[in-house]
Amino acid sequence: MKTYVLTDEIQVIGSAGETDIALTVDVADWQALYVDGIGAMLCQRPDGNMVPLEVEIDGSTMTAVLPDECLSRPGIYQYTATWTRAGALTKSHIYKVILQTTEKGRGYPHECPGTPAWATQILVKAEQIDAALDAAMQTAQDAEDAREAKGAAEDAQEAAEAARDRAETAADTVTTSTVAETMEYLGITT
Repeated sequence: MKTYVLTDEIQVIGSAGETDIALTVDVADWQALYVDGIGAMLCQRPDGNMVPLEVEIDGSTMTAVLPDECLSRPGIYQYTATWTRAGALTKSHIYKVILQTTEKGRGYPHECPGTPAWATQILVKAEQIDAALDAAMQTAQDAEDAREAKGAAEDAQEAAEAARDRAETAADTVTTSTVAETMEYLGITT
């Protein structure tokens, strides 16, 4: 069985249709922070489908043997490792891997005679750049969403303050009117 240790780098882990591949992540830091935590891993296939994986924790590593559905088609797979404690997610990390094609001339280059190692390295680096660009774009979108949410919160706060002022004015008016009407009803003059 081939076992790959996942890192922040995008890795090529084989070709579509292979079997007996396992992925391992280091969870030592998570274990130190949350001793009684539970680890899990989820695979997102290139088609977007999610596949929960069975994991085994041995020492400070969490390992998942990949089922056929996580090895069936070429493309970029995302593996999310999580650590939960008392039912609450405490830590998570996303790892990306490339599963190469088995068909000659389509998809990612596979390990075969005549494919130079530098070509595979260029492809992997291009995927890493693409992933970094996606992350930067997502961060920019998150920042824009945060600015919009801040503006909406400020608008809501202003509306709440205006409503409070109107309520205070109405309360003063009601109190003044009620006292005057009550005195007039009772025939009391000032």
